Amino acid sequence: FVHDVCPRVRAALAIHGYANVNDSLVSDTNPNVRAAVAYSGAYLDRLVSDPAPVVRIAVASMCGSDLAAILAEDPNPCVRAALAERGLMLERLRYDDDPRVRAAVAGTGYCPESFVDDECREVRVALARHGLCHDKLRSDPDKYVRAAVAEAGGYLTTLMYDAEPMVRMQAAQSDNRAVLEFLSTDRDATVARCARHTLSD
Repeated sequence: FVHDVCPRVRAALAIHGYANVNDSLVSDTNPNVRAAVAYSGAYLDRLVSDPAPVVRIAVASMCGSDLAAILAEDPNPCVRAALAERGLMLERLRYDDDPRVRAAVAGTGYCPESFVDDECREVRVALARHGLCHDKLRSDPDKYVRAAVAEAGGYLTTLMYDAEPMVRMQAAQSDNRAVLEFLSTDRDATVARCARHTLSD
């Protein structure tokens, strides 16, 4: 199967990490096959400099701190975000220029206060979705951030009065009976219908 014409077959073989097989597949022309080799934990030191981002993301998902230091400087933000999601190189990556990377760091709970005023909504939403800094984010000027606070179950008795229907809609999907009863008569018909439906479940 090492020379099978279908890359999916070769990737399935690689993911099992058979040494004699991965000796060949580490040089496969298909990047998804090389990524499968990395996901098996083999040849990470070689694949860390692979030209395909999908391979380097796989390395970032499997590597230790030695290779993480190299990947923290990777030009592709998805590679750096993959490191952050694993809790690696957080101090360096929390200052990253790319909001996807900072959002990944924020989602780990590392230094959450430093992201409360981040210029990018995506970063503040990541904080809110992970239940962090709700006391400050409940009054964020961006409705998507406030909706994320409500989605995570934070400050529902405050956010049920929010001017934005999308924020109240998130509150209408909570398990807080008092909030649901209040929203069941919301001025927005969709929010009211959602609250009544949640109450009936």
